[in-house]
Amino acid sequence: MNRLRTPALLKFGTVAVLLGGLLLVACQSSLAPGASSTTSAPTTAGSSTTTAPSGTPSTPTASDSTTIVPDVSLGKIIFTSGADATGHLIPRSGVTGMMGSIGACADCHGSDARGNTVQMMMGQLEAPDIRWSTLTAPPTDPTDKAFDPDSFFLAVTQGIDPTGAALKVFMPRWELTRAESDALIAYLKSL
Repeated sequence: MNRLRTPALLKFGTVAVLLGGLLLVACQSSLAPGASSTTSAPTTAGSSTTTAPSGTPSTPTASDSTTIVPDVSLGKIIFTSGADATGHLIPRSGVTGMMGSIGACADCHGSDARGNTVQMMMGQLEAPDIRWSTLTAPPTDPTDKAFDPDSFFLAVTQGIDPTGAALKVFMPRWELTRAESDALIAYLKSL
């Protein structure tokens, strides 16, 4: 298995290029001089596998298994800019034109995802707290349900909450892939 050397910490502004099914990431390092980390090439956009930082690839054994870990840095890019791994804006539908130029989750839900008051032409909208700890907390209303990765994906892509009810019309319907949704969840877990 080929291994690529990449910095352990990525600064915001990562540039990713999808080339022949292989996601290549160019970034600035936040490591001390001479320090490095080794990761394998990502298997899909938004996820990657990791090896020991020894710098030498290990030989797989029958007991080894590959764990796909959602890419928190991609989740942050999606949350803060509304862009995918290639830097292109992720298409979305809904009534965002009424709200101005909504480019990302943070524009409504706040940079910390704790919720925000959004000013609109004819009033204001209270965007809820969408940190993963809040979304997955046991609901206080017995008719509500907590989110899980599947219901989160449906909410973001189709506007359906965990109970099957439609979300407010102001919530855009994002054309996310499942890997992008998982990366977004990984970022929301970090907040």
